[in-house]
Amino acid sequence: MKRVAHVVFLVAMAVCAVALGRTFHRSFRNGYPAEWNVSKDEAEPALPLSQRSVRLGGPIEPEVRREIVGVVSRVTAGDTIWVADVQKVRRKIRLYGIEAPKANAAFGGESVARLQTLVGGKPVRVTYVARDPYGCILGTVWLDGADINLQMVREGLARQSRYSKDKRYAAAQAAARTRRVGVWSDIP
Repeated sequence: MKRVAHVVFLVAMAVCAVALGRTFHRSFRNGYPAEWNVSKDEAEPALPLSQRSVRLGGPIEPEVRREIVGVVSRVTAGDTIWVADVQKVRRKIRLYGIEAPKANAAFGGESVARLQTLVGGKPVRVTYVARDPYGCILGTVWLDGADINLQMVREGLARQSRYSKDKRYAAAQAAARTRRVGVWSDIP
């Protein structure tokens, strides 16, 4: 009897897991889910952690500033940096709209090195409207008026994310692929 109950429980858990997986997949099909975007009207004042609201399936954003100005303190991937603002608060920034190769993949090291050269230790401005489910800020990094996210795609050291609908990134990726630079150099 215990075995039957155990099997029924496991089957029920598997059905729930499949249903959740399908819901999650469906929410990503056409870009980042709309509930991840945070408007000024939805922003909460800075509250103690115990009083912050948590919305399942979306970002946790107690205070929406839309812009961070600071110095890049660390480059951890070809699409991830840490920025220290004027209060010395370090924030993890994921370059929105692009995907860089992993460090151990082809061109991963080159991608990290190039991003380090472009922004490492330099003052940048990050504009953003959302966070990913892991708490990273999804933002566009600006250095002296130049879009660094776009620059990485132009140089073939990152690809346009499948969630991005930015036509500038699509055009830059097509140009890099035509020139066969970076990740596109091995593709026939």
